[in-house]
Amino acid sequence: MQKNFVVKFSNRYILPIILILFSCFYSFLSYRLFKETSHSTEIMGPATFPFLISIALGGFAFLELLSIRKANEVKSSQVKKGNNEVLKIKGHKKPFIPPKGFLFDILVLVIATIYVLGMPLIGFLFMTIFLMVSMMFVAGERKIFKLLFYSIITSFSMYYGFIKQLYIPIPFLPWD
Repeated sequence: MQKNFVVKFSNRYILPIILILFSCFYSFLSYRLFKETSHSTEIMGPATFPFLISIALGGFAFLELLSIRKANEVKSSQVKKGNNEVLKIKGHKKPFIPPKGFLFDILVLVIATIYVLGMPLIGFLFMTIFLMVSMMFVAGERKIFKLLFYSIITSFSMYYGFIKQLYIPIPFLPWD
């Protein structure tokens, strides 16, 4: 007797698939830019950065697809405790709480859009702190110390990486 395996398609798959398609298209365009602008002596140049970003975007979207699939597999082995349904994953002490759905995705996109649009007006430092605090809050972190500590460390580390390591000028503060 053969079992039929059916993969249920949910709304959670839509955004990662769109990002993978966008990443493929952007990779193609940025690779053409790389070929047109790179010189034979130049291994890494300014045209390499968009290509690496598109590859990273596709990779993260693919990982999101895998995590959605894993969450769907875990849902089939649910354990009920009273009226609350709790999902357990081997090796984890805390219960797995499934993502919040399409609203979560839209909220993350809105926060990222505010970050991109606010960067020239408010500056890299304040907008990166805003981005990190709001993303960590949306992800479930509620301790103020952790929110501020990690966001400030990340902001200054990224600033140092761009300015001192990559030699890319960015607006650190609004008056720069």
